[in-house]
Amino acid sequence: MASSEFWRNLANEFRSIRAHIPEGCHWAEWNSPGSDLPNGWMLSEHYPFRMEFIPLALRAGHALIPDAPNPWFAWLDALKNYNPPSLKVVDKSRDIGVIDADGKEIRWVAGELHNLCHASTDFCKALEIAAILNEAAAAQQEPAFNDSANVLAEDGSETTRHTERLKPKVPSTLAQTTQPQKPFDKQREALLADYKGATGSPSNRRIYKSENAPINKPEFYAWLHGELAATSKTAIKFANFLRRKKPPILLTSDGTGNPRAREIEASDDALHRAAQNLREYFER
Repeated sequence: MASSEFWRNLANEFRSIRAHIPEGCHWAEWNSPGSDLPNGWMLSEHYPFRMEFIPLALRAGHALIPDAPNPWFAWLDALKNYNPPSLKVVDKSRDIGVIDADGKEIRWVAGELHNLCHASTDFCKALEIAAILNEAAAAQQEPAFNDSANVLAEDGSETTRHTERLKPKVPSTLAQTTQPQKPFDKQREALLADYKGATGSPSNRRIYKSENAPINKPEFYAWLHGELAATSKTAIKFANFLRRKKPPILLTSDGTGNPRAREIEASDDALHRAAQNLREYFER
């Protein structure tokens, strides 16, 4: 993850665009033939906005997903997935009256995102918080190596007289305002890891978005955190699905794999990893 300073500076740069370019120009539209994974993005035709926004989105997308083929597309995908309150989403999806080979009507999925700079600022600040917590934890672990309270045993291993010094302290303000979710259920996490190892390491998104997994996103994370009862039909079906080790099927309406699926999945997983880092920090 990029540094907290990187995200803080980028948030200020996104914010500065709002000061001299009318916010009505801060929009982009996406479209995809029959899937909620956008195939294409088109920015507002306002030239000054495009020249200001694209360099920032390229830097943000590259920092979030270093191997993304198109970083500014990746940033818009991640922004749409994160969906901060400042982001206005306009759905323009519609049926187009065409039937595919399976007899299903093809739906054209499209829409617009507005307030891009305001929303990008908010997203950068959220990523800054995650980076600060990671940096704080790393900084408080580092002094342990030079702390006089730590000595080397005869076998060369390190012993610590005051282990409490190694535990990162939660800033009081954040501790009072943040209510982290439960940690992952260890058995379910192991079952999921075993499934991923046998099926090519698909992302969480690819699994819960697949056609053959009997679970949706909220249910998936409720299951993973142990909040979905083991006796529920969804939990039983999903556990059986994982044990069968059938690869997830994620298709577009024409039956072909979406070429940008991995990029979208990576942005979704990056966000979840940042959230998990926040939770793990406060659980120490």
